[in-house]
Amino acid sequence: MENEILELLKNMQKDIKDINTKVDRIEKKLDGVHEQTADLTEFRTETKQGIEAIQKDIDKLTNVTKDNCFEIANLKVIK
Repeated sequence: MENEILELLKNMQKDIKDINTKVDRIEKKLDGVHEQTADLTEFRTETKQGIEAIQKDIDKLTNVTKDNCFEIANLKVIK
């Protein structure tokens, strides 16, 4: 009877070690997910800022093109 109890306790200790190992692996994976999330958030912010800068450049080009069209039309009238 005592041997059976000792065997059960040994099995339980082994199971607990296995569970702890799995928890450690899960924690490492979770840390990796946090790092990737931070990287993606930073990338998203940089991309958004880049798109906003491109949009400003497009707006400037649109205004310059519009002004050029008016100047060309005025030059044609003068001719």
